[in-house]
Amino acid sequence: MPLDGFAIAAVVCELREQLLGGRVDKINQPEADEFIFNIRAKGKNHRLIMTSNASQPRAHLTSIISENPFTPPMACMVMRKHLIGGRIVNITQPCFERIIEIWIESLDEMRDSTVKRVIIEMMGKHSNVILADGKGRVLEAAKHISYDKSAVRPILPGFTYSSPPGDKSDPLECSREQFFSLLSSGTTAQYAIYQNFNGISPAMAANICETAGIDSSLPTSTMSDTQRNALFNSFNNLFERARAGNFINRVIMGSDGAPQDFICVPMSRFASAPYEDYESVSVMIETFYSKRHKAYRINQKTSELRRLIKTNLERCAKKADKHAREMRDAEQRDQFRAMGDLITANMYDIKKGMTTFNASDYVNPGAIVEIELDAELSPAENAQRYFTKYVKAKRAHAALTEQIKQNEVDMDYLYSVQNALDNAESEAEIEEIRDELVESGYSRSKQHAKGKNAGRMARGSSKTKPLQYTSADGFVIIVGKNNRQNDEITLRLAEPNDLWLHTKGVPGSHVIIRADGRSVSDAAIDQAAGIAAYYSKARESSLVPVDYTLKRHVKKPNGAKPGMVIYVKNKTAYVNPRLPQ
Repeated sequence: MPLDGFAIAAVVCELREQLLGGRVDKINQPEADEFIFNIRAKGKNHRLIMTSNASQPRAHLTSIISENPFTPPMACMVMRKHLIGGRIVNITQPCFERIIEIWIESLDEMRDSTVKRVIIEMMGKHSNVILADGKGRVLEAAKHISYDKSAVRPILPGFTYSSPPGDKSDPLECSREQFFSLLSSGTTAQYAIYQNFNGISPAMAANICETAGIDSSLPTSTMSDTQRNALFNSFNNLFERARAGNFINRVIMGSDGAPQDFICVPMSRFASAPYEDYESVSVMIETFYSKRHKAYRINQKTSELRRLIKTNLERCAKKADKHAREMRDAEQRDQFRAMGDLITANMYDIKKGMTTFNASDYVNPGAIVEIELDAELSPAENAQRYFTKYVKAKRAHAALTEQIKQNEVDMDYLYSVQNALDNAESEAEIEEIRDELVESGYSRSKQHAKGKNAGRMARGSSKTKPLQYTSADGFVIIVGKNNRQNDEITLRLAEPNDLWLHTKGVPGSHVIIRADGRSVSDAAIDQAAGIAAYYSKARESSLVPVDYTLKRHVKKPNGAKPGMVIYVKNKTAYVNPRLPQ
């Protein structure tokens, strides 16, 4: 998400506290749109990242060390020339905009003291990092904006820097009278706030309305004096927090455990949402974007495999429909044999050329069965035709029974791989799943064209480790996150008297409780069952059935796919999916 004015204000507060008076030691430009300043301040080394990436513009302290190009870009060289050795004298956020200005005092070529300004504009596709001198002349920028791109505000060396165009007001300097005058615009309450003030997003404007107890879609022209006062008080209280630097550093988590948003002031819409708090706004922002980027990268890496699994599941579903239709036909085999028997029993009453014949049903005395005949065949040939249908249907029934069973096994396996992809948290785990699909014949390996050793090469390409937890009473709990890990912990790591757990009838992870010569406690079983439910397709459900039994009762059938086992003598626990606190 883009940073709003409150997040920028929180960053400025932290940067002022940490960096004021510090000296710029190094400047690097690992990416075309990213600068990193190494700053020595208050006896500590700090790394300040400034990026104008259109999708994730930001500025904050960072602990990430990036690889730098062998030859520094021109923009980096200009920054070094003017700023290395300089002292940070001020850090500001002009008019509560999504802009940070860092004022750095340094010596020029004549050894005279000068003040330069690093301007970080965080405005989506218009983001930029600009270096200007004390008179506002642009010295360099991450993105050069020519007249061709913007006749209103070009950003080029030698040009005078001007602030982004706009007629919004500074909310920190807004009086009650000014606020009321802006409410006379004839728009809704939410629109009037975020369209008239810098740094306020539509979501924050809606939050101001909600805190005031006012519908955000209420037209300002219909608001009473009481409502206007309540709206201003909500607005003013929020900016009193900003003036006092009273911020929170909170990442809002989604139901899937992934970061959904972050806030620096309380928002009522997230009052009941799960969250994680951080001591530093820089750590919060860096963690948020790092996790979001990791989730995006994982999603990109798994998209091809998900499509592959979806295609094969759809193929299995079509097979299941086809098998069901054919099975209905095959289940008529006994009827075919009965027809043949009835024709044989009434052979002398049937003449060639007849198309139907009514016979007494010897299975249901008194009932009459109408038998269809082929007029071109003799009675004996018609009987033989029904007996042939019977034999074919009997063979088809046996073959279909086996095919249906195999198709169900294939679907269970594909769902297990799909669940493993949902649980994957690293590229190594994804590659291991990819290799497993190669071995199982669902995908070609990258080395397919190089020969028959591709599968063997893929098998040794990666090996990830299963998860491990410890129960409240000291039992080690091991969790396989994909089918290879499931086979590893169940077939090789687990001892015969260890306890094995798996969700009942739902794709999920194998879970082992190490007994180590002890009797496994009910508390440990409950905790391990909760983990098994969490790492299954039933994660979002409640009271999930989890089977458990001794590992000695778990077997892998010959030729079974990875992660596929059978078990007996099990008990079932019903638990809510959860991880240990």
